[in-house]
Amino acid sequence: MPLTRRDVLDTARRLVADYGLGDLTMRRLAFELGVKPGAIYWHVPSKQALLAELADELLDSVPEPSPRKRWDRQLLQLGTDLRAALRSHTDAAELVAAGRATSLASSQLGKSVMAIVQRSGAGERQASAARDALLHFVIGFTFDEQSHESLVRHGASPARLGDSDRTFDDALAVVVRGIVASARPSAS
Repeated sequence: MPLTRRDVLDTARRLVADYGLGDLTMRRLAFELGVKPGAIYWHVPSKQALLAELADELLDSVPEPSPRKRWDRQLLQLGTDLRAALRSHTDAAELVAAGRATSLASSQLGKSVMAIVQRSGAGERQASAARDALLHFVIGFTFDEQSHESLVRHGASPARLGDSDRTFDDALAVVVRGIVASARPSAS
């Protein structure tokens, strides 16, 4: 049976889930698929392109918040749902950081944040800053969580005290309040 792009993506996703992002190599991916490494490059031009595609699929899984909610509540929901999506996959925050950190603006999720903020009356510059602040905060927070959890699993660090969910919620609220404040038209 011929190798397909879907086979490559699904196997790469499984390798990350089973062994972590650090163990995803093109050579190992080829071995798992039973092909020579060069066969992978017919379907993805590079490992970076593979990571970007996996990151896109993950980001695309984040649901759009209800448009019936106030725009600030939509941002809170989007941030919470992004974290949940990232936490549901091994090394997902690192994967998104590696695969999409420089191009979050072009992701559907990035466009959604921009649209939500612009519906508040904010201009493109404020909406762009809001997108970057929100997405980079959530990805960074979750990356820290997942990295620390890995260290704890391997006995390299003690478990953290406190409620990570509450800490996230509180910090996300601070970020969104900052976005709300910056989206207001300034009084001249």
